[in-house]
Amino acid sequence: FRRVLFRSIKRTGKAPQVAGLNGELFPDTPHIQHVGIASGLPLDAEVVMLPLMGKTARVVIVGSRGGLTVDVAEGEMCIYDQFGHKVHLGAGGIDMVGHVAIDGNVSTTGNLSVGTGASGSFVSLTGQVVTVANGVVINITGAQ
Repeated sequence: FRRVLFRSIKRTGKAPQVAGLNGELFPDTPHIQHVGIASGLPLDAEVVMLPLMGKTARVVIVGSRGGLTVDVAEGEMCIYDQFGHKVHLGAGGIDMVGHVAIDGNVSTTGNLSVGTGASGSFVSLTGQVVTVANGVVINITGAQ
């Protein structure tokens, strides 16, 4: 073949296996991705493959889709996974769904809203330690 193929992933990992025409398998198929973006293709995801130099023995994955789908408006983008987590960049700001772990400091120049049930402490930009229990600020200490 010398054209774009749409097929599905049969083995995941760094070099996925792709099912081709008539049961043909493409083992260890390279997955070309943009710099700074990395994704592990889920089993049975549909992929777009291109034959390099027109050779079936040298196909690469250049696109994929499958699992959940997310609608975005013009100019928006969304990063999402098959587990329902997402980071949606839209006209109204950034919306995130899922648990977020941050290894480093978090700073804000605006208000910080804490949901009901949230507990913990953080240091404000002025050096104050703010303690929250069940979504309510219970103590503020330190420099100002």
